Amino acid sequence: MERDKALYLHRVFNIYRAFSKRVMDEHDNLATEFGLTSTQFHLLYHIYVNQGMSLSELSWKLRLDNSVVTGLIKRLEAKKLLRTETSLEDRRVSLVFLTEEGIELRQETEKRMQESPFFSFLDNQNPVEQERLLNELIELYQRIWPGKDYRFFAYIFNSDPWEKG
Repeated sequence: MERDKALYLHRVFNIYRAFSKRVMDEHDNLATEFGLTSTQFHLLYHIYVNQGMSLSELSWKLRLDNSVVTGLIKRLEAKKLLRTETSLEDRRVSLVFLTEEGIELRQETEKRMQESPFFSFLDNQNPVEQERLLNELIELYQRIWPGKDYRFFAYIFNSDPWEKG
């Protein structure tokens, strides 16, 4: 019985690894097409959907240290894709915005992403099926690692990731 469990887990992890590798390869290739690293590409997405996000919130969503995100921001500022402003409420807080060039680039990448097999997969699923798939993946994660990273899943479902709970 233990051997069956080990074999099953091995199969699950291999499928996950293959899927993850394809997703990351496609993400990396798309970022490279636009002269970005995959992390820079991901950062631009977060700012695009939430202009004026604080550096610390962006760090949390990217799951990177503030110092790493600061370096990414400086490199993207040098490319004139984003800008920072000091918060009027708290001068210690930096807010991040896409520039016009950054918005245009993000819109171009969005068009290009629609050519991806992942978008065509979504065309064949209704919103209920999409939600079911997300819930199943999250349930699997939570069954394996109960209580871990609950805030990250709240963020995925557009809840307030800063809520205490």
